[in-house]
Amino acid sequence: MKTIIIEGSDISNIKLIVELAQKLNFKAHILNSEEREDFALGNAMAQEETGEYINSDDLLIELSK
Repeated sequence: MKTIIIEGSDISNIKLIVELAQKLNFKAHILNSEEREDFALGNAMAQEETGEYINSDDLLIELSK
């Protein structure tokens, strides 16, 4: 399975793309702000994965910057 992400600011165009995707038998979903943030965080974590463990306090300090 392959995934594409399309970002836009015009909600009517976004809905049009979702409707077209569904007519073409694609699954389409408009992300809310929390889902978008979760996706971005997960993607960033996957790109930076080193296999090393760090102190949770250090992680929170880095995330707050």
